[in-house]
This record gives sequence, C-alpha cells and structure tokens, in this order.
Amino acid sequence: MQIDRPNATSRLNHEAFYKYASISLAWIVRDGKQYCVFGLVEAVPNENVAPEPLDEMVKSSRWSGTRTQLFVKRWSLSFSDALNWYEKCREDGVSIPGSQKNDRMISGEVAEEPAWPALIIDPNVPFSEAGSRLHSRYDIRRPPIHVELLMQQDALSWFSERLHFDLAAYDENIGSIHLMLPNPILRKLNHRLGQNESGEEFSEIELILRSSQSFKDLSLIIEERRVHGPVDIRTILIDSPFIRVYHNGRVEKVGLALRHSSLGLLEYSEPLPFLRSIALNMSVAEGVKRITPSLDTAADTPFEVRMQRPISDSVFGESGSKDTSATHLLRANQRREKIAVAERYGQKLFQDNKIAARLTIRALIGSARERVMIFDPYLGSIDLLNFALATRWIGASVFIITSAMHLKNKDQNNIENGDVLEKQLKKWPKDHHIDVYVLTGTPPQLHDRFLVVDDAVWFSGNSLHSLGERMSLIIRLPSPEPILDALLEMKNGQRCSPFSKWIKARKKERNGPES
Repeated sequence: MQIDRPNATSRLNHEAFYKYASISLAWIVRDGKQYCVFGLVEAVPNENVAPEPLDEMVKSSRWSGTRTQLFVKRWSLSFSDALNWYEKCREDGVSIPGSQKNDRMISGEVAEEPAWPALIIDPNVPFSEAGSRLHSRYDIRRPPIHVELLMQQDALSWFSERLHFDLAAYDENIGSIHLMLPNPILRKLNHRLGQNESGEEFSEIELILRSSQSFKDLSLIIEERRVHGPVDIRTILIDSPFIRVYHNGRVEKVGLALRHSSLGLLEYSEPLPFLRSIALNMSVAEGVKRITPSLDTAADTPFEVRMQRPISDSVFGESGSKDTSATHLLRANQRREKIAVAERYGQKLFQDNKIAARLTIRALIGSARERVMIFDPYLGSIDLLNFALATRWIGASVFIITSAMHLKNKDQNNIENGDVLEKQLKKWPKDHHIDVYVLTGTPPQLHDRFLVVDDAVWFSGNSLHSLGERMSLIIRLPSPEPILDALLEMKNGQRCSPFSKWIKARKKERNGPES
C-alpha cells in the first residue's frame, strides 16, 4: 500500500525565508479584563527591511454606562519571536506581546483553519495580500462583549480605520488571530494568453524572483479546463523565469499552482477565462433636461437630467460574434444555472391561475415549524381561512399584520371588514389561535406584502387574496435578516396595535363615548 501524507512546513523552513515580522493587535479593556478583537502576524520576506512599529493607540468610551477602552498597537520583531508568540496564542490564548504579566485575553470557543501547521491561500481575506498563505484561529462562540461591539458603530469604525479593513463587513474576524506568510520566493507571477503564427494558443508565464532566491525546488502545475471539465493537468519543473505552455486548441480556462518542495503551495489561481475583447462605448454631453413635477408633495421638487449622445462603439480584440463548441455549451449551462437560481429562491410567476397561487402559499405556510407572519395591508377574514389555518406543525405561531385602512372599508353587505374579522375570530377553536395586528396609519406604513416562514421571507407585490388574478410574482429573499428586522420593528412599533385593542377603539370612534 502506498501512503502519502501532507507536507507540513517546518519552523526551520519558515525561518530560512523570513527574517522579520510584525504583530498587529487590537483589544478591549473593561473592568480590568482584556478581550482580543483582532490579531495578525505578518512575516516579511528576507529581501525586505524590518517593518516600522506603531505606538499604542487608545480610545476611551462608555458602553451601556461602563467605561470601555479600545487599543490598537503594532510591534516589529524577528520572525522567530513573532512565530513563538503566535504558537503560544494557539496553545494558551492571546496575550500582549512582550508583556511580563501572564494575563490571557478572554475569548469564547476557538477553532483553527486549516489544521496546524497547514496554510491556506484565500484571495478573499480582507486584510491579506493577494497570494499570501494564512493560518487562522477564529473565535466561533463569541463572548458577550464581542456581540456588544457589533452594536457600537463608533468603535467598529475606529478599529476598522486602524486595522485597514471593514470589521463590520467581515465580522467573522472579531476575536481572531492570523499568521500571514507572503510568497518568500517570488515577487510576482504574470500570466498571459499568446498565439503563434499558426494560430496555436499558449500560456506565457513570467516568474519574478525576490533577491537572493532561485528556481530550485519550484514546480508549476497548470490546468486547462473547458466548459464541462478539465482537459489537461501538467506539472513543469521550473528552471527559467519564462515558461510557454501550449494548449489543446482554443483555450477556455487556465488555472495555475506554484509549489515548493519543502514550503508547499505558494501560489494558486482558479481556472479562469482569458479576457479576449474589450468593448468601449463613447458619448458626449448634450446639455441638461430640466424636469418640473406637479409639486403635489415636498418630494416632488424640480430636478435635472444630464443628456448624453452616443458617438462610437468599439471592440478591441475579438468581436465576440464567433460561435464555438464552448460558447454553444456555455449558453446551455447559463440557461440551466438561471433556472436553478430561480428555483433556489423560490421564484414563481402566476398568470390567470389563482388556484395554483393559493396552493403554493398554503404549502409554504404548511412547512413552518415555528412561526408564520403575514404582512399584508389588505388581508381580511376570508384570507385567514384560506392561508393562516394552513399550518401543520403543532405549536407554530401565526401572526397577521393588516391595516386599519382596509378594516374600515365595507364589504358587499355594508359591514366593515373589521367587524367581519372580529366575528370570524370569535368562532375559531382555541387551538387555532392567531394573533392579528393592525397598522393604524393612513396610508399604512406597509405597501408590499411579505410572508415570513420561520426565518425565510417571501416577497409579493400583490395581496395574497388576489395573487394569480393577474400576472403576479413571489420570490424568497436571498438576505432576509435586514427585511425581517424592519418588519418586526414595524410590528412592535407604536403605529401597530393588537386587533382586540384596535376594534374596541374603532367601535368607540363610531358610536361615541358611552353615556
């Protein structure tokens, strides 16, 4: 049996290629306790000088009435000392570099990515150089102060400005520490598509070495991929700064990996298509068009539109009109991908099919295990029977949010919709308990319709009772959290009243105070 194990990079190999490193650390102090916000060990290749340290920066604040201090500092050390600090943080928890105290910062549950001592090349890390190798220790179960930090916009901005990335947008890094190792052999790897006189296409790769480095122990792995899969994977031992690799016909995608025999993977790029053409559209300004609305509201103020006239459209490179087997297959794949995306987000279009629309909504409601919330300013008593009672799971709560404007309207029997709803609710068995809320504004705060099923939020431009009468669309929102927060804020706000309270006030309004 042949057995192969990962090539774990040793300290010796590391220290042969890096002389210096910096440690950047951000932390919080409250009630004498320290909490890590972010830490980064950044190695410096041998050809570069030692990084400059940065003095400690401090900001005092008060969170929930408690004095809280924010700190950011950067140290310049030998690579060996910085690596020692990182390894000690991994084993014992984060501490301030050089501190004589044995104080460890408080953290939650931590986990590493990848398993030590492996390193990962992640092009999407916000604080990393492109192509740098990383090892990370994440705080995956945050202490309460990290949760509190996310609500402190001023503190988040202060940290982000000094750490040089948006901590709020990449909040998974709160409480984390990282080891970052730039490529110690190469300064840069350039890759372009070429073509000889016979029309054969090739990849031309240029390797720019750092000073005092060589191509020894370097190999290049190149993958050629077409629409449906790989065509060829080759490994080339490098002995020159210029490499030419011919491809199989017209190239679709090419990926590269650069590997060192002892350091492991140094560079990686996903198989990507080459840019074969650039479209350039030119236009000139043609004055300003002034628009004066009816001025019915304060928002209807006059505005200007700058007019443009196209003068030329140019394409540099291939025109894009040439059809190939790849473009034929690509169009088919794209068509299927669009259908798959629509299905993933539950996109459904109904045309003159009210029954299908109703069955779809009932099925969605029936799938709820915990809660259903229907936000529809035109929902009435009949709709409650059609939709709200479709829940299947015992214990699933149902909330209906409608509007006073609709409930004040009268039906064909000249009875207000609110009175009809009240009678309907009184007839229902206790095990069909539904909480109804009324938006009291005129017009109500809500215009569009939303269906909340557990934590998913569905959007409809039409009222549920009329869905399918005309062309109607429902779709599951890809990022429901901010929408759900806004809906719950509306439900719990001052302009939303429980139905029992609203109907009592409405009767009093119609009949006047009791004598």
